[in-house]
Amino acid sequence: MTNRPDWPEYYMGLARSAGARGDCTRRQVGAIVVHDHHVYGTGYNGSVRGSTLSCLKGGCPRGKHYNKMPMGSDPYCACGNAVWPCPDYVEPGSSYETGPGACIAIHAEQNALIDALRHGLPPGGSMYVTEQPCDACFRFIWQCQLHAVFWTHPMGYLPGHVSGMSNPFDSVPGA
Repeated sequence: MTNRPDWPEYYMGLARSAGARGDCTRRQVGAIVVHDHHVYGTGYNGSVRGSTLSCLKGGCPRGKHYNKMPMGSDPYCACGNAVWPCPDYVEPGSSYETGPGACIAIHAEQNALIDALRHGLPPGGSMYVTEQPCDACFRFIWQCQLHAVFWTHPMGYLPGHVSGMSNPFDSVPGA
């Protein structure tokens, strides 16, 4: 008897490995795109290719200003400011795309799809990702004609998936 992983476990393991390369102080997300048991693309969250900015090196406002509170001490900002909240702190729930808290990273799902398209991804296929995709990534996934998305560590929810995807944006008012 062997402990050989089944295909979904294998793919999720690859996604976790890709996520270990994530260039973010807050989380490492990995994604892979497969079609007919062939891996077409891998991705992790990180700075734009060739950029001198890096979240791990303090280039992202969200990754630079967050509450650090060691046991038994007063809270302070990760940037070194002794006052909490730091004047440059980015409020939770604020936009990742615009304003002072704009994230400098490309999401793992986007990087995996870009890589897969570079390698000739045909319509169909599936994505395995270590966290539940955001709405923008779901739109991108839909546009690339994947038929299923699987995740293991969604944002506060049970593991899940969407398969046999129909356009999730058909019912959006004004769409």
